[in-house]
Amino acid sequence: MDSNITLNMHHCNAYFARNFTFNTVLISVFLCFGVIGNVLVLFLYKYRMPQTEERFFIPYLAVADLMSTIGLACLGITTNFHFTDFPNEDLCKFLPYFAWVTTSWSAFILLMISVSRFLKICRPTGRQMTSFFKKCAVHGCFLFAVINASPLLYFSGFKYSNVSCLNTNMTIVMCDRQEFDNTVNSIRDIYISIEVCIFFLNVVITGALYVPIGLQIFRRFKRKSTNELIRPKDQATSAEREREFSRTDLKGLPVDKEDDMATDETKSENIEMTEKSNDDQPPNTKTTAQKHKLYSRYDRNIKVRNNFTYMFITIIMFYVLSYFPTFILILLERDKPFYFWYSMDINVLNILMTLRRSSVINHIVNPFIYGYFDRVFRKCVVECFTRR
Repeated sequence: MDSNITLNMHHCNAYFARNFTFNTVLISVFLCFGVIGNVLVLFLYKYRMPQTEERFFIPYLAVADLMSTIGLACLGITTNFHFTDFPNEDLCKFLPYFAWVTTSWSAFILLMISVSRFLKICRPTGRQMTSFFKKCAVHGCFLFAVINASPLLYFSGFKYSNVSCLNTNMTIVMCDRQEFDNTVNSIRDIYISIEVCIFFLNVVITGALYVPIGLQIFRRFKRKSTNELIRPKDQATSAEREREFSRTDLKGLPVDKEDDMATDETKSENIEMTEKSNDDQPPNTKTTAQKHKLYSRYDRNIKVRNNFTYMFITIIMFYVLSYFPTFILILLERDKPFYFWYSMDINVLNILMTLRRSSVINHIVNPFIYGYFDRVFRKCVVECFTRR
């Protein structure tokens, strides 16, 4: 009798594993892209690119995304192959815990990035996040994620269900939330509700911080379109604006002191051009050339800062869009996960299971976003693969 039950469970599990084939292959592809992309990002941003304030969070985010990709992919593939006979309860506890810790850490880093961009763009005269404070924030977020997810080690585990699979009644073993007495089940449900609220609150705060950032950038572009840059023929206005610009630059508003986003190549070109203009031009022309150099530097800093803001906005958009389907399906399947998936057509099953695992997209797409927005990163990638 036991052998018949085991054989039936094996057939039932094989049924789901076969139907989940498309999803398993897709997750495997995501895993390859996520590992290669995030390792490349971590290596280039840490060892080959200028260490600037704008890029401070990116290596940490790459580490979180790398671990999240591995955790989510391992959980998804293992579940697909052992949907009704999960092999090990300790593994069932550890995989959801590890995936939740790493994804939460990644989400909290995005929140810290939003706070940093808000202070830099909308509060340039106020206190900024120093490198030390950013490091404390990143490590504090990781510690909070570890503690916050710890109840999963207790609530996760084997869930036994008497079901009818392939016209046979059997008891299956799923990796899900364990069943306890009514009191513990209530505490478990409250904890899950709190986690969902934390997720949505993090999304709302992160998105809300970018609303004034977007408005500030829009106002700057609007002012730039209505007010032309300084022309040499406007001598009186030029002198006044130059003095105003110099005072602003000395105060650190809103020009970056070191032009930290310019590459060494760009800096050397600027120096050579300045030296040539100083040698070949009379004193009055030298002042004009220096003035235009300052404004050129100012415009370049603003463009680079806005470009990085657009990059982080795009990252957060993918974060929101990729996690919403996952949370919705988790809420829909939580009462009877076996029947939720077993009652579906194979095509619908694969579509919904892909949406169920869509959160991994958030952690593999960032390297492509960096490549699109960060010119220095794109150049380093090309050099990395073309260097002999």
